[in-house]
Parts: sequence; C-alpha cells; structure tokens
Amino acid sequence: MVAKRTQVIPVSEIGAGSTPPPADAPKAAVKARGKGTWGVVRSTAAPGQSTAPRKSMGGRVVLAAGEIGKALTKQQHPCAQFGFKFLESAPVTIVMMLATFWSLAADDIRVAAEVGIEHDRNFMITYSVCFFLFAIEVIIGVVVKPRYTRTAYFYFDVIATLSLLTELPWVINIAALTQSSQNAASTNEAASAARTVRLLRVVRLVRLVRVVKLYKYAMQRGFHRAGPTRRGNAEAPDWKDNPSAVGRALQESITLQVVVGVLLMLIVFPLISVTETRIGLDYDLELVDQVDRLWRTHRDGSASAGSAAYSVVKSAVDFQSLAYFETYDGTVLFSDPLLQPPNVRAEEYAVAQAGARCLSVAECSVGAFFKRRDLMIQSEYSLGLLAFVLVLLVGGVMVFNRIANKYCIAPIEKLFALVNSFAKDPMAKLGNFENDSLDELYELEQSIRKIASLLQVGIGLAGKETIARCLRTTGDINPIAVGIKVNCLFGFCDIRQFTDATECLQEQVMLFTNSVGHIVHHAVHDCGGFANKNIGDAFLVAWTGDKLERRIAQVQHSDRNKQIGAVFVDNELELAVRDKWAPTVGDLAMASFIRLTICVRGATALSELVQNPALQKRLPGYTVRLGCGLHVGWAIEGALGTQKKIDATYLSPATNIAMGLESATKQYGNLLLVSQETYKLFSPFVRQLVRKIDCVFATAGADPFDLYTYDCSTSLAVHPDEAKEKAMAEHVFDYPLAITPAFRAAFAEGLEFYLQGNWAEAKLTLEMANEQFAVNAKKNTTLDAPDKPTLALLKFMGASDFKAPADWAGSRELE
Repeated sequence: MVAKRTQVIPVSEIGAGSTPPPADAPKAAVKARGKGTWGVVRSTAAPGQSTAPRKSMGGRVVLAAGEIGKALTKQQHPCAQFGFKFLESAPVTIVMMLATFWSLAADDIRVAAEVGIEHDRNFMITYSVCFFLFAIEVIIGVVVKPRYTRTAYFYFDVIATLSLLTELPWVINIAALTQSSQNAASTNEAASAARTVRLLRVVRLVRLVRVVKLYKYAMQRGFHRAGPTRRGNAEAPDWKDNPSAVGRALQESITLQVVVGVLLMLIVFPLISVTETRIGLDYDLELVDQVDRLWRTHRDGSASAGSAAYSVVKSAVDFQSLAYFETYDGTVLFSDPLLQPPNVRAEEYAVAQAGARCLSVAECSVGAFFKRRDLMIQSEYSLGLLAFVLVLLVGGVMVFNRIANKYCIAPIEKLFALVNSFAKDPMAKLGNFENDSLDELYELEQSIRKIASLLQVGIGLAGKETIARCLRTTGDINPIAVGIKVNCLFGFCDIRQFTDATECLQEQVMLFTNSVGHIVHHAVHDCGGFANKNIGDAFLVAWTGDKLERRIAQVQHSDRNKQIGAVFVDNELELAVRDKWAPTVGDLAMASFIRLTICVRGATALSELVQNPALQKRLPGYTVRLGCGLHVGWAIEGALGTQKKIDATYLSPATNIAMGLESATKQYGNLLLVSQETYKLFSPFVRQLVRKIDCVFATAGADPFDLYTYDCSTSLAVHPDEAKEKAMAEHVFDYPLAITPAFRAAFAEGLEFYLQGNWAEAKLTLEMANEQFAVNAKKNTTLDAPDKPTLALLKFMGASDFKAPADWAGSRELE
C-alpha cells in the first residue's frame, strides 16, 4: 500500500504574518499528459517513509494531507482569508504606519509647537482613533493568524496598544492629580514622581516595535513585488528575496533582540540613574518657602520684609513663570488669570505648597507656576530621543541583520536554495552563486554540487522523480514506489563483435567502450535525448517530455482526420522544403543516430584502439560499427531494485521492440532500422529521406508495422569534434545517401510485389535493380552496393523458392 499522499507548501503560508494558501491547497492535482498515455498517479511518499512535518530547503515544509487541513483550518475559511489579506494590504499597512508615528510624536509636537488649548480635543480624538485601530488590528490578527499569539510581536502590540491609554484625557488627569499631590509632599517624592513621568514617556517608545514590524512587512511586500530581479539582474538567486524558515527565524530573532535591548536600556536607566535633587520643583518649593517666611516676618512688624516678599514674587514672575501666589493668611500677592486654568492645560499648571509652619493646608502658602516652557524643553528632548531611538533601532536591525546575513544566513540560504533547486528538478543544471562564502561552507557547497552531479549522471532522467521524492520526504530512504506511465522514443545501440574486441583488447576494453559511449551520449544529448542504460556493449537512450507528447498528439490528430476522410492541413507537417524545415523530436532522434554511426568511424582514439594486433589478427580490417533501432511507445518509468541497489529505468514492450530492431540490423545489413510509429514522428522532409524495406510484426499475434531504414554511406566518417558543430540536426541530413533515386524507385516497386505475394515479379525487379545499382556504385564511391536490404528480401523469398506461402498476409515475424 502506498503511504499517505503529501503536499509541499511553504512555511510562510502556515505561519504568522504570511499569505494563506488557496482553499484547495491540500488537494492533489493529476496532470494529464495526453489522452490514454498517463494513467498512474505520482506517489510522493513510499512505505516506511514518514510524512511528519519537516522544515527544509528554501523555507518549505512537508505535511501529510490530513495535517494540512488541521494546520490551515482558520486560514481556509473565506472570512479568515479576507481578514488576512485586509491586514497585509498596502492601504492598511500605510494607515497603521502613519497611526504609529502619530501616536509616538503627536503629543510632543503639540507641546513643542505651542498648539493652542482649543485644539486639544482634536488631538485626543486622534489618539482614541489610533487606540481603536491598534486594538482592532490585534483582535483580527488573533483570529486570522493561528501562530500570532505565540510570537513576541503579539505581546509588543498589546503593550503598545495599552500604552495609548496614558494619552487619553481621563488617564492624564489622574496622573496630573497624582503628580500634584506628590509635589506637595517632599523633595524625594517629587524626584520619584519625575522619574515616573519620564518612565511613562519611555513607555511610548514601545510603539516603535510596531514601526519595526511594519518595516518588516513593507520589505517583504517589496521583495514579493520585485521578485528575484529587483536589482535588474535576471539571474539573481531567488534565495536573496525568498529566505528560508531558518533565515526568517534568525532575522526575526535578531530584530527582536535589538528592539528588546534598546527598550530595556531606555526603561531601566531612568529607574537606576541618580536624579539630581535640584529639580525645577525644588526651586518652586524654595521660592514659596522663602516668600512665606518673609511674609510672616512682615506680619510680625517688619515693613522691609513685606517689600522683599513682593520683590521676590515679582522676580519669580519673570524667571519662574509664577502665575499665582497666595500667603498662608489668604493674601494674594500675585495672580494672572491668563496663566491659570481653564486658560491653560492642567499639565502646564504646577502648584507648590510650603511654609515655616506648614503642618496643614490652611497654614501653608501656595504658589502656582506656568510650566509650558519646561514642557516644551521636555517635548523637544522627547522628539530628539524618538528620532535617535528610531535610527538606533532601524540602523541596529539593518547592521546586525547584514552581518548575520553575510556570515550565517547567506551561506545557509545558498545551501538551502541549492538543495531545494535540486529537489524541484533533479535534472536541471544547478545555478552558480558568487563565491563569497566562508571556506568551509564553500567546500560544503561544492560537495553538494558534486553529489548532485553524480546522481544526475548515475541515475539519469528516469530516476528524476525518485530523487525528488526522496528529498521531499522524511524518514529512511525508500526509493521503491509506484512507477509513472510516460511516452518515450527509445533508441538501442549495440557495438558489433564486442565479444571479440573484449578478448583482444583486455584492459583497454574499458577505454574502448567509454570512447564509444562518449560519442553516443553526446550525440543523443545534443539532440534533446538522454542516456538511460549502459549495458556493456549496448546503450539504451530515450527521448521524452512535452515536445514528444505534443508531436504524438499532432500525429494522432492527423491520423484521425485521415480515417474520417477529413482534409487535414498542418503547416509543420506539410512543409517538406529544406530551407523551411523545422526539426521534430523524431528528426532529432534520427539525426543523433546518423551522427553517432559516422562519428565512431571518424574518431581518432577508436581508430588507434582497433589497430590492436590481436584484434586485427582475429578480425582483419575491423572497424567500429554500431547497430541501431528506434521505436516509440508507452513505458513505466521508475526505480527497479531494492534498498540495496536500484536502477532507474523503463519497463515497456517498446524497449523490447527497439532491441529487436537493433538485432534485426544484422539480418537486413543496414546499421539503422526504424519502426512505423517512429516514422510518423518525422517531418515530411525527413520522411522522404528514409526508405521502407519490409513489413514485420514483433511477436505472433501482434499487429504488423512497416520497417524503415536510413541509407547512410558506410564510407562516411566524421571526427566527433567536427560533428559537434557540423553534424547536428540542421546539417546531418545534408550528407549524401548510399542509394540513388532510381534504385529507390525500383526497390519500392519490387517491395510492393513482395508484400502482395507476387514473389516471382519481386525477385526479377529486385535483382535487376541491384545489378544496375552495382554498376552505378563503381562510378560513385559513396554508394553501398550491393544493397543489403535487397539481399535480405531475396534470401527470405529464396527459402520458399520465391513462392509466397498460402497464409501470406504481407508481413513476417521480426527475427
């Protein structure tokens, strides 16, 4: 039984502060790759492999289908999705950013700019609006972000929201009354009250965390909008704009540590610092006490003391902004109604009570002072502190993140991106990053690249899904899983007389085989195919993918139209002119096989190896020759074997037919045989170059199919280096054929007699054509006479005395 199907989703889609996935994220989609050709669902977890969540590669995590539903229950609800998108929308982010800055600086701006008291109500309204905005944001975040309450940002948001209560009118009034009562008590208590006021101002700075959070959201939105090419570099690595879970966690940790460190410094320092006793309130109390003593002396009969008291009060009006003074006996020495409530704010009006015999309120003198100037200085200081802390926070976060990114995050992200890219497409070429890593990490990166390259070479395209599945799942490696049904164009090549070559070459046989394999693999890869198997003297190659699927669908469409008698016109199919020719996947496969057959004859290294005396003695004049067969059909792609050893391969009747065609090249004498299904994949230009030589069936009871060959001259030899440039698909068909058009027409006529069962006429026609062809070959060395397929047909008919059997149906079994 196949284990639970899994779905790969980014970590950013299930954590706090991330975009929720679509509602159908847990559902698997099976991609149809052509009618009747893909019927097996791809398995992403094999028996014995865990489907537990795992953080890995580029911030991605693997969850079982059942676990996804639990993790994303809240986000899958339409209302939750709307709420999440609403919170992270650009307008809401801008509004919350402005509200944060306003709540931080509005009160200090109001005081420093000497805004009139008539505008205080408007300021209080804006503070109330900010409070409700912050509260609503926290509530919505708790509802739509499952992990929001587990993050430090949640607690900072709550503290920042509650700190706004200190700005609301009724809270300010309570604080003002408390401060007034403390002022009248003693100097020590006054100093304590001053520290409390400063601490309340520092509490405001907690709202700076919101600035950092909004800055982070804005940067993330900018990354997603700009993408990996935001710097104008189309090849910029994706990991720089799409950090993994580890990178995001480290960045957030550094950010929070910087924020907490700065805030703790600002909060703790006022509490533990030594405050000077000579504060403004001390001078006010001394003034009231001095005037009280002078007035008492005046009441005891000293006229000069009374004048001195008035003089001190007058001086206090100029230097200490005295607004009102009343002696212990009720005498008002000074009063300015414009500097007293309700014409001034409560926080701008400070009352000091003192006296020589101030045992009760009735025995104390009272002085009231207008403190706007002091508050303006404090507000200016607060604005400067706010700007400094803001620069310190943002700059600190940027500097520390830059350092951590350079020496920790970036190297790890590179490795994550490398592994994630390889898991996504094991056959793709791994991207190159700039070499700015530490030596150890650079060596690790290079090791991963080498391992990935070895997997690509060792397992091949047939093991692509096996590699990807093993990298996407957790637990022990279990490469065994259900195969995948695909369409493939198979090619099978075999080295002629390899057994003799092995016995004669001995140790050099490995060099001999690898030299042939080098030519075969490069010819196939340059023409869009890939090598699948090396079987000693044979090589199995294949073409698959979207291009083949589209070509098969195009051919099937054409066949259906021909069956119903419809007129089918397709520009690609109808173009048979050389200069307008667009190679199809079938053309590329044919071109690669032509190229490898002529390159093995022109390879200098192979020519030197086959001059081995022992080999030439056993096989005089031996040259390297390859027999090749091409056939297309469905196949099951997957890993074959056990956990001890696997081979990524294809299981299909099509591979057997391709091997049978290669084996039949010995019977027909030509080096390349092509089935009818492969012939249909050719463009009209290539179809007119191949020749039909027989009609066969693979096994008894199987449908017969036409057999074709490409008459490549055996005298043609091209060096592999030259072939890489000149013998590609665009040029390989320019080489001359080994037959003449006249012989081709005569052979076609004789073949028709053969298929119809008129073997006597077929014998005469084929023999005459071969004789004339031999005459022409004496004048043209590129012609291969006598024609081997003609001799093969004559031999087959001669076995029955050139009389077709009674049950002859126009085809014979492929030997």
